[in-house]
Amino acid sequence: MIRLKKTVPLILVCGLLLLIPKNLHAWEPNAKDLDAAISVGDFSGYQANISAWLNQKVPADSSGISEAAMKTLLKDPVLANTLDQWQLITKCSAGKIGAFAKADSANRKFLNWLLNGTQSMDLYLEGGVPQDKAYVESLGVLRTIFDADPESHAGMYRRLAIATSLAHATPSTCFGSGEVIDPLKRYQQFKAAHKNNELAAYFGDLTVWEYTKVVDTAASDKDIVWAREMLRTMRPELVREARYVRMVSEVQYTTGDWGPKPHSMATILKGGGKCGPRAWFGRMINAAFGVPVWGVKQPGHAAVGFLGDSGWKVMFGRGWDKSTWGGMNGNKFLEIVRERSYATDFSQAEHLRWIADVLKSTEQASAVKSVAEQIRKNPKGPRTEHKLTCVKYPPPQAEKPWQPVAGVQHIVATEWLKADKASRIPSFDFGKQVYFQKNSDEWVEYKVNVPKAETYGITIGHAVANGDCRVRIYVGDTKIGWMPLNNTKGLWGKTKEVDFALPKTETLRFVFPKQRGVVVKWFELKAKGAAAPSTAEAETKTETKKEAVDPGNPGETE
Repeated sequence: MIRLKKTVPLILVCGLLLLIPKNLHAWEPNAKDLDAAISVGDFSGYQANISAWLNQKVPADSSGISEAAMKTLLKDPVLANTLDQWQLITKCSAGKIGAFAKADSANRKFLNWLLNGTQSMDLYLEGGVPQDKAYVESLGVLRTIFDADPESHAGMYRRLAIATSLAHATPSTCFGSGEVIDPLKRYQQFKAAHKNNELAAYFGDLTVWEYTKVVDTAASDKDIVWAREMLRTMRPELVREARYVRMVSEVQYTTGDWGPKPHSMATILKGGGKCGPRAWFGRMINAAFGVPVWGVKQPGHAAVGFLGDSGWKVMFGRGWDKSTWGGMNGNKFLEIVRERSYATDFSQAEHLRWIADVLKSTEQASAVKSVAEQIRKNPKGPRTEHKLTCVKYPPPQAEKPWQPVAGVQHIVATEWLKADKASRIPSFDFGKQVYFQKNSDEWVEYKVNVPKAETYGITIGHAVANGDCRVRIYVGDTKIGWMPLNNTKGLWGKTKEVDFALPKTETLRFVFPKQRGVVVKWFELKAKGAAAPSTAEAETKTETKKEAVDPGNPGETE
């Protein structure tokens, strides 16, 4: 009996000792288990482990869940990384992200980079919800960009890549053509434009969320690239002054005349339209230059919301309280903008919401959510607001010297003798150009050498975004004829040569009647010999159609 009494306590002690290693070696986040989950494409066990581990990190007594305690907890780099992993796996679902890993070795390599990078996961998870909530598809887009461009792994191009993956998680089609947008090409063309200094000054500093509101434009990449070149050609001062959206004033407010499909943004600029098409064009031209856009619908109207020189603003319409987009009121949108402007506080509040979602105890979860809400409502800062500013471009290069051609007189458009209302504007490429603004009678007069009555072929180097423009040609007060200015879609081009029978003269006047905007670089006169019947077309006398006023655009004309 004595031996038995001594044996029983010994058994109890041994049993307790067997329990000690289990408690001392509870599961901890580790690279081996993460690698295994990625390698076999099974995240269910790993997700359960990190869920249990995160539950242990929050004070069991909800009275200990204070703002200070939770902010201290978030500073732990291991916890931050593990929490991000849990949120990402949960959003994707363990099954779907597992299938993504199994599908391709490149996917596994990508997941290893993403799930081990706290900052990359933060940018992705805080950047917004992917299109159609398609998280795994979004990761597929991000992986494609990741593989194609090493610069997408860090810095601003990482933010741009993540934004593109969120905005184009599922296929979407372009305005007018129905062409499917290629997310990689969308990313690449904006990256190229940024490297070429073609975008708004603040583009390199935008957040992922703000980038999504640039790259999600429904315009095709072809239209976006065209828009930048067109505006640099037609209205270079709007580019230098970062007033891109003012090009909307060149879209005539009328019933659109677009002709047969397919259409493009150039179609709108040429054929006009009412508030809807003008708003589409305004959103597109902003996005083309890297300006975040929030589409605006208003009662019986459409407008443009964008990140402007004084923060987010509405143009060509009424205020934020009258604006909606995607079922959200404008004032609610501004509230979200304000929250996100406090980046540190916003991130802390988001991470605390994720912790609350993982907690098993409803009492703990409620306490953590309360702290998150407190931080959201009373941010401590710092606050960052991006504002549109002028872009500092180098001055244009000197005008290229003209190579003389026998019998041809080359006239630089800015070197006039007299002019009425015409404007000299520095070009983006070489020298200056002359701008004849819309809805205004303007003219320029030049010195020429026509020693005797003779036929001359006239050609004009110009840009027009509307196919109905023309120019009248005078010698003194005598009208010689007129010639059409062909639609160049707002890019530099030239007219067909038109023959005119000119009298002996030392001056020639070009009159640009009320019409859409025209820019001109040069005029050329080619001697054709003895006077002959003019090939200039007879001008029909039609009254100029008065442009309607956009009812949703009070005081917003150029």
